Amino acid sequence: MKVYRSSGQNNNFQYLAFRKKNVANGLGFGGKVDHFGLWIDEDGVNGESNTKCSTFSNAPRLSARKNFIIMHLEVWGFGIISKQSSSAKSRRMSSILREISATNLDASSVFGLTGKTYHSQNYPEY
Repeated sequence: MKVYRSSGQNNNFQYLAFRKKNVANGLGFGGKVDHFGLWIDEDGVNGESNTKCSTFSNAPRLSARKNFIIMHLEVWGFGIISKQSSSAKSRRMSSILREISATNLDASSVFGLTGKTYHSQNYPEY
């Protein structure tokens, strides 16, 4: 793994738009709209990586070609650490996820970009 530090040219570290009509819908890292260092389209299947990225110093293209198809996408989340019993913790996590989904689209929309079903929202975190 390599670390690419900020170039200081801009603060365009992350971009997320979901269900918008007048802007590109998807998840972008570095660069700018239509020229991100790494772009994941709203379908969660198509991606793009450009050779130059103004946000990160000396960052290379992250794929063999500019446009690519995503074969596997792993999404990580960070939750609440608690000493509650497993069943109480499970109910709490389920409640939190329902609240996030209902009130804060951006918190759950990264996964929602794929159009896939949530399979683990009712399972506790360990």
